[in-house]
Amino acid sequence: MATFKKRGDLQWRVKIRRREFPVQTKTFEPKAEGQAWARGMKSDMDRGIFRASKEAEWTTMTEALDKYLEEVSIHKRGHSRKKKRIEK
Repeated sequence: MATFKKRGDLQWRVKIRRREFPVQTKTFEPKAEGQAWARGMKSDMDRGIFRASKEAEWTTMTEALDKYLEEVSIHKRGHSRKKKRIEK
């Protein structure tokens, strides 16, 4: 379910709550943009392609490169060269 709450004169806060999904919140200036975003998010949740953005927002470049080295690069040729390049 999407909830729309007016913030000041111009902004709208949109909050989506769905069972088994983290709460999604975003602020928009025109309400129509918020409604379109909410429809898209709910559609993604229904189709099973929803990915929470919180993890991506809080992941540092160092963490992402370390994870790449451990999970992806190790299975490719030239792993040692990539590792040296990333360590620099």
